[in-house]
Amino acid sequence: MGTKKIGLSIHTGYTAEELEKKIREIVKTDEFTYRIDRKSLDARKKNSIKWVLSVVVTSPGFRDEIPPFPELEITWQKRKEKITVVGSGPAGFFCAYILQKAGFNTVIVERGGDVKTRSAGIADFERTGIFNPVSNYAFGEGGAGTFSDGKLTSRTKRIAMEKQFILKSYVKAGAPEEILYMTHPHLGSDNLVSIVRNLRDDYLAIGGKIVFDEKIASMDVGDNKVASVFSASREYPGDHFVFATGHSAYD
Repeated sequence: MGTKKIGLSIHTGYTAEELEKKIREIVKTDEFTYRIDRKSLDARKKNSIKWVLSVVVTSPGFRDEIPPFPELEITWQKRKEKITVVGSGPAGFFCAYILQKAGFNTVIVERGGDVKTRSAGIADFERTGIFNPVSNYAFGEGGAGTFSDGKLTSRTKRIAMEKQFILKSYVKAGAPEEILYMTHPHLGSDNLVSIVRNLRDDYLAIGGKIVFDEKIASMDVGDNKVASVFSASREYPGDHFVFATGHSAYD
């Protein structure tokens, strides 16, 4: 049993049967399984828009093997350090989630509400026009992307293992499996609220903590080191701090 990676293009409305026929014509065998590795849209010819696919094919007739994609290994080890993460968007959440998996004690502090409360507040805003400055389209659980089309982007190109870990976490939480191979993946507007809620449940299940409706307003700095951050009512001490406040939290 071996594997081979092939490239092909096919019309946008293709069926599974048409794709299998195309693969069969390329690999010259009827005995195979396959998975889509990459998928992108070629729209250079407006009258002939096509999908361009990279497909990994497995067959008894192949001798070569494609090495499996390396997985991100998170080694759990009980650690004493406490880490406070400010902001529950994708950057803040996955920072806390991975550190918690590694054995740190983490807490996420979010100025906005949880996704259910946030959804209700946005519905009220659309109905009444009354704006909540701390829990809205930009602020709250999941960050600004929770009420968007869920486009996943990164300016960093050298995070292949980390990217796959994040995408697989999204799929486990209910995202469409195609995000694992689409060149421009989208979680989908209709999926985001439940995905964010499911990710939170996974994080809490491994011991993480989240505090909503707490806007961090100040910090205690001594010897060039942050010792605590403060909301209007509470202090959040820690050994390390991550400020994942997004693009809209200017205050």
